[in-house]
Amino acid sequence: VETGVMVAATLARLVKGRVLLVVFDVVPRAIEATGQTYEALREQAKYVTADGGTSIGCGLLYAIEHGFEADGIVLVSDGAENNSPVFARVYASAAAKDDRWVPVYWYELHGQLRPEWVDRTERERAAFIDGCARAGIDLQRFDLTGGVDAYSIPNLAQTMRASRYSLLDDIMATPLKR
Repeated sequence: VETGVMVAATLARLVKGRVLLVVFDVVPRAIEATGQTYEALREQAKYVTADGGTSIGCGLLYAIEHGFEADGIVLVSDGAENNSPVFARVYASAAAKDDRWVPVYWYELHGQLRPEWVDRTERERAAFIDGCARAGIDLQRFDLTGGVDAYSIPNLAQTMRASRYSLLDDIMATPLKR
């Protein structure tokens, strides 16, 4: 949850449009992040806990049903999805309907696991990755399983773009020093 708040606060500073933080377990809750500071977002999310009952798809479905049009989707999760609706199905259905496949950035975390959940979590994470691949979702993974520091989130967020190859275009347009 803390990392999700850090990512949302960073994006709220960096992007020109609206940023919506949708926290989810099996019931989503939206927090308007546009213009919010890290401290303000942290206060609004202080009662949110990560405790294993996860439906990533319910967060996306909530945003869709409330008319939020995204240029990109950011997931902050261990990827262990164990409740319906699953993300890949919700995303593929919405993308096919609108013929709009926005980039998906996954800030992959190491879940705080109870020992009895380790095998199940790995299977669920693998199912999430496989489901995205089968649905044709271009999932950009940022591996944060080793931890997060003050520089990792802003540096990763600056590489995110609303179209797949625009970072490459930006790099190629940068003049070389002589």
